[in-house]
Amino acid sequence: MKNTTENIMREKLIKKYHEYGFAKFMGEDLLILKYEIDVLEELVKTICANNGTDFKEFILERGEDG
Repeated sequence: MKNTTENIMREKLIKKYHEYGFAKFMGEDLLILKYEIDVLEELVKTICANNGTDFKEFILERGEDG
């Protein structure tokens, strides 16, 4: 997978989703993670609007190598 802006944003957002799920499971404070996810989601939505893709399709995209 190439280090394009789209791939970097996708990886960061998915990582934050995983961190959020684990923190929720462990009973930790979720406020900061929620803010980080909100910011990343807004950026990804902008990328999706510019590329004409759906948010879900963008997240599930496997890239050129996979």
